[in-house]
Amino acid sequence: MGLRENLKMKKIWLIIILLIPVQFMAGQDLLFRVIEDAPAWNYPHSSTKTRENARIVIGKDEIVRGRMIRSVKDTIDGREYLMSVIMYNNREYEMQSDKLVPAETNSFFDDSWITTEGEYWIQAGYLDVLGSRNRDTFYNVERDYIDSYNILKNANMYILEEWYEVTNVSTCFEINQINLLAGGFVMRAFWITNIININSGYKVTVFDLSFGQIYSRGNSYFYNPIPFPDDRRSYDLLLIRDNDYIEMYLDTPENHLATFVKVNKDVVDMLNTLLRTNTCDLSGITSLPRRADGSGYSFPTSRTIEETPPLLNTDDTAAEASQTDEPIQGGKKSQSLPLQALLAIIGGAVMLAGGVAVFVVKRRK
Repeated sequence: MGLRENLKMKKIWLIIILLIPVQFMAGQDLLFRVIEDAPAWNYPHSSTKTRENARIVIGKDEIVRGRMIRSVKDTIDGREYLMSVIMYNNREYEMQSDKLVPAETNSFFDDSWITTEGEYWIQAGYLDVLGSRNRDTFYNVERDYIDSYNILKNANMYILEEWYEVTNVSTCFEINQINLLAGGFVMRAFWITNIININSGYKVTVFDLSFGQIYSRGNSYFYNPIPFPDDRRSYDLLLIRDNDYIEMYLDTPENHLATFVKVNKDVVDMLNTLLRTNTCDLSGITSLPRRADGSGYSFPTSRTIEETPPLLNTDDTAAEASQTDEPIQGGKKSQSLPLQALLAIIGGAVMLAGGVAVFVVKRRK
């Protein structure tokens, strides 16, 4: 096989691998209770899901074991749902996550907390990016992701697009009674094992099935902007809501992790326009997040671009990486990324879903 044919075959295999989720299973028993009679499908289920082609119906109050969280939503009868893979009667099934609650919990989320279709919570820092009217200020929020993508682009002949051409902004926070997803360009998913009602919010015990895998933030392969712990699998997150704002803390109010703001779709659309074109028109955005006391975010009245750290000199870092066979991060040598992690960033994003690594190929809108 000639060089041209060999490169062609490698490219074909690269595309195939990008489209196949790498799945991980864990032996931990996570018990959940079915809140109403619910359809379930054999896992994996390759055809389109309808309630009529469900394999079984699992009855109300039955106890199932959590196996995997499906970060990428699935369609049932034309509507999208978050899905979980569960074990029931020694067989694996898929079912809607919103049909389950933790088997042992002190309380449940109020309905106003459950993320609904068309609801968008984004990183508060994204509003500063939009107000700057300069896509380079995404670097203030997504530094790890952007640096890593630029290194890979300059070291790999198959990556032709810039990071802002393959990345999309969508919701950065999503929650139901058993799952919590949070992040930025990259989302991370957790099982919820306990919910405690506290003043203005909840204390949530989460369980991270991806802990210890090569994709975790602790070994630099998982580019989620939120500094989740890398030394333990289970911990408490405090979620405090103030109207259109949610503050996330680790264990105590002294350990702030992230701020999310609720926005309309026009804000998300304009963020994606800024990504693609480095221009935006804010005149059509009339509703911005507000706290209960009326305070909140406002765009600067004139174009003011915050000074951002310089993006990596990717030509130099790529050259150095090719000489040392080690990727360079922030101007320093780091661990070599494994193939799966390289493919994840080439594809646009990786979503670690409580034990499921889903490689997402981002497409231009």
